[in-house]
Amino acid sequence: MNIRKDFVCAFVAFAGWLLTAASVCAQDYKNWVRQALRMPDSFFLTAAADSVVSNVLASQLPTGGWGKNVNFFVQREEHPEDEMLGTIDNNATTTEIRFLLRYYQLNASSAGLTGEDLILLQDSVCKEVGTTLFRSKAFDSHNEIVCCSYVSALKGIEYILKMQYANGGFPQYYPRTDHYHAFITFNDNAMLNVLRLLDDVSHHRGDFSSLPEELAKRSGVAFRKGVDCILKCQIVKNGEPTVWCQQHDPVTLAPQHARAYELPSFVSAESVDIVQFLMSLPQPNDTIRRAVDGAMRWFEEHAIVGMQRKDFVDSLGRRDYRMVMSSQAETGKVSDAKGRQSTTSSLHQSSQKTLRLWARFYDLTTDRPFFCGRDGVPHDRVEDIEYERRNGYAWYTNSPERLFPMYKKGF
Repeated sequence: MNIRKDFVCAFVAFAGWLLTAASVCAQDYKNWVRQALRMPDSFFLTAAADSVVSNVLASQLPTGGWGKNVNFFVQREEHPEDEMLGTIDNNATTTEIRFLLRYYQLNASSAGLTGEDLILLQDSVCKEVGTTLFRSKAFDSHNEIVCCSYVSALKGIEYILKMQYANGGFPQYYPRTDHYHAFITFNDNAMLNVLRLLDDVSHHRGDFSSLPEELAKRSGVAFRKGVDCILKCQIVKNGEPTVWCQQHDPVTLAPQHARAYELPSFVSAESVDIVQFLMSLPQPNDTIRRAVDGAMRWFEEHAIVGMQRKDFVDSLGRRDYRMVMSSQAETGKVSDAKGRQSTTSSLHQSSQKTLRLWARFYDLTTDRPFFCGRDGVPHDRVEDIEYERRNGYAWYTNSPERLFPMYKKGF
């Protein structure tokens, strides 16, 4: 064994992580969900990873979930005793579970822990922790942190299973039930993130290979119920399936409002992710195929042709924009809601040479696009709402275009 060489390699790996972490920590909490699952395997074997895992463990809520908007690379949840903070919004809870299991898988094998060792340590941790918080746990060894990461992940998965409604839907928060927090939530892929995690658990994929079989079976049932709920939430108009709203009522499954400017509506962006998820399912049945066919017809019929964003500086010196009909429609150039241009990707003959955008929201009665400020009053033009909301939200998207090549190839 070349001890000096091994030491140098370890030091270089750790120094590399420090540079990465410094970059991550210098930015906001969003970098946790962006970077946590992209860290290299070498990072998870460092003392620095132990510190990050300790932050995650100490921040787990009594219910088993986590709050959102915390950068665990540098901090802990300030109120880990407040169970009402538990959420799947902004990639919360699912990111922590995946991170902990990645850490556990890599460290359990590298530490040379036998199955019997792990069982004894896990039993000890479970008895000591129970329903209390990990922040009160004093870790006696690295191996104990490893086992706590496994126990914490199990508690997290149980939290997700417990929060699921009988109809298969998932609320944005649990057990919080006020306002829109109890609605079935497709915003920011909240429900889709949960379903993908449950699918991985049920099939023992990758870092989920060591989870109990009984938990895998329950997760499989929950996954199938979730898919069924998605299909039942799809908005049907004139007997035809269309798309989805951002949030749906947990009892009636009807479209619901969220924030003041997010009214019940046909929603394009979130529906794109739902359709892509449904198309990814193996052996889709006729119900799934009908749902996808209906959504794709809706996207085709509600595309806005020949419109683009035009940026300008207003009289106060602020950057602003307006939406205009463009002569560039014939060139196949697309401007998205952020002013970026790209070539259209639709394989449909009727739209190969045209610019297509979709509004974020469409009225459930008139099918027309609408735009809302914080007063909750819908307008026909994005220019008619206040500057802050106009520039602080994605009102147009070209994301449905990416579905057409996949749809044409079949699914």
